[in-house]
Amino acid sequence: MNTRQEWLNTDYTSQFYSAEETINEVKENFDIRRNYSAEGANVIVDGVDCRALVQYFTNPLNQAKYDRKLHVPMEINISTGSIIDYDGYKWLVTGSIDDIQAYKTAGIVKSNNTLTIYKNNTSYQIPCIISKSLSLNTENNQYIETVDNELFLTVSKTLITLQINVNDIYKIGKHNYYISSVADDISNPGLLIFKMKYSEVAQEEHIYTIEILNGTTIDLQQGTTLQLNINVYDNQILVSSTPSLTFTSNNELIANVDENGLVTAYDVIDNCDITVSLSSDSSVFKSININVIEVPQDNITYELLGNAEIIKGYSQNYIAKKYNNGILFEDAEFTFSVIPGSTPTSAYTLNIIDGDQCSIIANLSTYYITLRGTDDSNGEIVDKSIKLKNLF
Repeated sequence: MNTRQEWLNTDYTSQFYSAEETINEVKENFDIRRNYSAEGANVIVDGVDCRALVQYFTNPLNQAKYDRKLHVPMEINISTGSIIDYDGYKWLVTGSIDDIQAYKTAGIVKSNNTLTIYKNNTSYQIPCIISKSLSLNTENNQYIETVDNELFLTVSKTLITLQINVNDIYKIGKHNYYISSVADDISNPGLLIFKMKYSEVAQEEHIYTIEILNGTTIDLQQGTTLQLNINVYDNQILVSSTPSLTFTSNNELIANVDENGLVTAYDVIDNCDITVSLSSDSSVFKSININVIEVPQDNITYELLGNAEIIKGYSQNYIAKKYNNGILFEDAEFTFSVIPGSTPTSAYTLNIIDGDQCSIIANLSTYYITLRGTDDSNGEIVDKSIKLKNLF
């Protein structure tokens, strides 16, 4: 009796794990295996980088259904139809997702072909699975087989693949096939499954090319920008609506480019390449070489153009010019005045034409004056000595 009472009074709860503690322990074990074991691998799940665990199936029946078993952390969004980049290949999640609270598990099958779909002047490369049989019962490993010249096509269900229609023709391997059935999107939600039959008619071919109108090489001053202008051609014909483009720089510290093709130069260097490619097909691309050059130091110079002599009774026009490293300032403005010296003001008449031009009339002869143009922006001056003279 005393022994029984002692057992009843003893707290044994500390000897058992809670559900949360069990999950945390499994997760810790999973993290160790994916990060440090031979089964750990870097994968991309629908465009998101991930460190995962990839295994072969131990059950031969399951091995026939899936090529690999994929385990990913709980925070990774994965579903039936997800595209996995692993071991240099594209894989499709073809089964349901098992959520065991510590990580997620999915069966994946290696894509064995690529379906090229042309929509809205854009070429889409869609990973797909082409097979002669299709699983009917995942528990009993039952399959249905296609007839001669017929194949099953399995793709992820996306906005692009939903545009696949009956009688569409696609080239698979060396031959062409047309879609002979509407999509089965019920058997495996997240996937579209079609039947295809051999076609004597070839798939319409589209060959896209890119032209950068800015040229192949350009000098760009440090701290300035350049907007890339792009044309896309389909079979050498300019497309009316430019497809989505991807812009990349091979050295973003030297010159970066945004999603709209605006290049910004940061540091002085030669040979920084900016590449433009089709977002749907990176094999279609064009590059431009950017040489980032130093911004030259300002070297401001002036000119006052016009005749150095004015005949009595006549007038001459004068134009003031401002340059920076020999490049004309188009909008420079000046204030004009005359420095007469000992010449009486009655000997000349100054008329202002506009911001950079004036005229002088010689009223008397045998006098000298100095015409002065003063830069309105900084007060710098430019002078010209002028003689007022008789005709003979």
